[in-house]
Amino acid sequence: MLEQFIRSNLKAAIATQGRFANDHEMVAAIKKQKLNIEMVRNWMQSYRLLQGVEGKTRDKLARVYIEFAYANHNFLEEEIKDKFKNLHNELQGVMEKKRKWLSATSKLLSTKTKLLCH
Repeated sequence: MLEQFIRSNLKAAIATQGRFANDHEMVAAIKKQKLNIEMVRNWMQSYRLLQGVEGKTRDKLARVYIEFAYANHNFLEEEIKDKFKNLHNELQGVMEKKRKWLSATSKLLSTKTKLLCH
């Protein structure tokens, strides 16, 4: 079910995300491997992903994303489901309180996917 949702909405999600200026900076930084915690935190905050999350945890979440972005350069469309689950689980593991990270994970993955499509 999740895989079907992702596949049927991926192109629309990427198109929508493409309208956000911060995403272009993130894609460029991923390509150049120039991400830093402050940049990722600001980007996450622009999507309101960090509401109610304390500073140290914000840094940990940013590190998880940076590690994910650098470790996953070339994945196949068939691997999206597993990548999505892995990133979601890693983000959940950082959080002190369980939180619904479906939206956050999809935003993070769509930015990474845009990189792979360019």
